[in-house]
Amino acid sequence: MWKNDLLEELIQEAELFGEKKMPQSISKMSDDQATSIFTRLILIGDIRKALRFITDRSENGGILKPDDVVGNGKTVKDVLEEKHPDQAEPSPEAFIICENLPALVEVDITEAHIKKTAHSLSGGAGVSGIDASQWKDLILNHGGASLQLRESMAKLTMRLANTIVPWDDIRALKAKKLIALDKCPGVRPIGIGDAADRLCTRVTLWITEADVQQECLSD
Repeated sequence: MWKNDLLEELIQEAELFGEKKMPQSISKMSDDQATSIFTRLILIGDIRKALRFITDRSENGGILKPDDVVGNGKTVKDVLEEKHPDQAEPSPEAFIICENLPALVEVDITEAHIKKTAHSLSGGAGVSGIDASQWKDLILNHGGASLQLRESMAKLTMRLANTIVPWDDIRALKAKKLIALDKCPGVRPIGIGDAADRLCTRVTLWITEADVQQECLSD
């Protein structure tokens, strides 16, 4: 790959390999392993993730596996299931009765909005396996193909903002990668959403921010 100038493919393969070989607990890494990962994050420009990684490593804790026992004989899976409430039908009293609804002003989104927002996109990969840096590359660096992708993302974001979308149509977009962190003691569940979903959300927030502040009378 190096000889054929396939640098992006080489980086992606190295990152995937690093994730497969990474120990489950950051605190158990050797200094050489930690230095290697920290350096890689710095070189790809992800300063925030690099600082977060090196800071988390200096503390107790780390990532837990589903079968790890965390106290009282309970596994991480048991604790996470206890934290997740059972599905329930909402009470009718929870809904506000409103006879006259205000007119729904549609949000207008263009590929230019997607392009501008993509520059500030950050974060790890969700279930799709594509992180923010890869999304930025796809959206910004491939000429006409990137333009078509931006236009498609703009149409998707407009549909999410302006219509009631069936759950089956957006289930994959809204899926989260669940990890469990050791709180020492306790378990902290973290859901890593997809970068594409974060992009749609950021664009919508950017365009509607002033309107929301005006309606809610709060910044």
